[in-house]
Parts: sequence; structure tokens; C-alpha cells
Amino acid sequence: MNGSAPAPLVEVRGVSVRYGARTAVDDVSLEVRRGEIVAIIGPNGSGKSTLLRAIGRMRKPDGGLVRFDGQDIWRTSSREYARRVAFLPQAPEAPSDLTVEELAWRGRFPHRGLLAAATKGDRTAVETAIEQCGLEALRGRPLATLSGGERQRAWIALALAQEPELLLLDEPTTFLDIGHQQELLQLLCALNASRGLTIVMVMHDIAQAAHCAHRLVAMQGGRLIVDGTPAEVVTAERIGVLFGASVTVLRHPESGAPIVVPATFLRGD
Repeated sequence: MNGSAPAPLVEVRGVSVRYGARTAVDDVSLEVRRGEIVAIIGPNGSGKSTLLRAIGRMRKPDGGLVRFDGQDIWRTSSREYARRVAFLPQAPEAPSDLTVEELAWRGRFPHRGLLAAATKGDRTAVETAIEQCGLEALRGRPLATLSGGERQRAWIALALAQEPELLLLDEPTTFLDIGHQQELLQLLCALNASRGLTIVMVMHDIAQAAHCAHRLVAMQGGRLIVDGTPAEVVTAERIGVLFGASVTVLRHPESGAPIVVPATFLRGD
């Protein structure tokens, strides 16, 4: 019996991405296993979103390679990759009069094309996505009439309708209030648990990332600085180095997840 660990779903090997003279991602290597939630954190301009775009086949690296399920992603057609990997940018756009259901149906394009007749499998995928995102009552509503949280769940439904093995999200909680942030992260955790969906996302909020992710990847200056569990990555020393901030790290009383609290200073009279 072979006791070796299964091959990673995603392999990033020595990836570098340059924009002119500026190196946005510098010789980064990373592995993501099936069923993991991995959050990429770091200060603005550290290369987080560029790395995510390289994994999502949105930006071809200038050096190194990315493999998905053992295959170089640039030797796979964009349509085939879209059948297995869903990518949601920070601010996705669609016509404002498009309904929730119509948006979800767009997730089936990689499987059936624009003009092919819908199959039973297509309808099942769309209905399941709408149901899992809690959008049954909103399915006929135009996107323009939705709240920020509802609209983000509609985009998640589009991604789920693709029936992906990997979901890539660029700062999915940006522009949402705290209630909708919690709702969205709970949805992502539930999809990971129920579907076994592998998720890689760029996160701005360290506490949220630490609470929902199995692993954190911290970047600075285009390089991967540390990769580990939330408890290993989120320490006062490491966060101070990453963000140039003085912080205290506490532990959530129930989950034990680290919570970053900015240090306070007393001002004299």
C-alpha cells in the first residue's frame, strides 16, 4: 500500500510576474491540497491579487509554472479550465438588468456554449447553485435591485453553477458590512464542507482569514514570506513585520482562532 500523500490540486512553482520593470510576484512556490481553504494575506501591493490571477489563468507568468491536477494550466484550453476552476475578481461586472437566475446560468457557458440547448444537468447545476446560496426568493430580481451582500451571493451562485473543483476569490468581503461579511464567509465554509470545494482567496481582514481558512499564505514585496496554519502565521511579531503595525494577538474564546487587535497608546497631557 502506498502511504504517500496525494498530489496537490494546485502547484505553483517559481512563479514570477512582471509589469514592465516592476516585479509583482517574485519566485513564489505554493501547493494547495484538495478540500483546503487557503487565504492569501499581506499589505497592499504585495502581489496577492497578481498571484491569484496567475493561478486563475488570467495572467500568464513571466517565469515558473502553475499546474492544476498535475497539468500545466497554459497547456489546457481556457474553456476546459473554466469547467474546473471558477475565478471571481474583486468587482465583477454584469448588465444591471440581468436577473439572479440569468447570472447563474452564465456559469454554464463553459459546459454548453452560448447557443446550445440546456440539458437536465445544466438546470440541476443552476438550481443547486441558487438554492445553496439562499437566493430562491431573489431569482427573478435584477442585480441592480440587490444589496451588496445579495449581489455577492449571486456571483457565488454563478461560480457554483460552473461546478468547479477550485474557487478563486479576490477580496470577496470588500465593500460589505460586517453582517454580510459573516454571511458570505459562512456560505464559503459551508460549501467547502458540503461540496469539498477547494477555495483560495485573497483576504484583507486578517481575523476573518484566520477564522475560516485552514492555511494562511502571507506575502510581502511580491514574495511568499510564510505559509502555515492561522496560529503559526498570525503572531504579533509576524503581523508587525508584514504590515509595519504594532498589534496584540488574542484568541477567540470558542474557536481559538487568532484575533489581531491594534496596540493602543496613552497620550500624555
